[in-house]
Amino acid sequence: MRCENCGREEVNFHYRSNINGKITEKHLCMDCAAALGLTNRSLFRPDLSLEDMFFNMFGMRPDPRLFGGFGMLLPTFFVPAVLSQPRAPLSEPVIPEDEKRPEVDEEMKKRREINILREQMYKAAAEEDYERAAALRDCIRKLEGMDKKD
Repeated sequence: MRCENCGREEVNFHYRSNINGKITEKHLCMDCAAALGLTNRSLFRPDLSLEDMFFNMFGMRPDPRLFGGFGMLLPTFFVPAVLSQPRAPLSEPVIPEDEKRPEVDEEMKKRREINILREQMYKAAAEEDYERAAALRDCIRKLEGMDKKD
């Protein structure tokens, strides 16, 4: 199919408009479509990536020296924290000891104990030692009951 405008080139651009219910269709080559202002040539370049198209639409290009979305230059980003904060010792805990809550530690100990007892109960049941499994089950219920009362 030949271009409706020039009649020389093959059609590779299909333009359709609907203005007040009147539908207009044009089958054009890329040169005629560009001459009529119906296309932006940069959008139809095969070597153009999606990223390039996005940045061309909004007219902005990120600085390649900046790292990701952090807005920092690469050498600044990769400076180790130890060098940038000389007074911060590496052995210092993340949460200071005086800020830890003892009730959380107790709760964690209880949960660990319950999990260990559950594993032992499942193992006893698998070995068909049902009396031991029942005793472990009762112990677990007792520990879980303590949690519910608190």
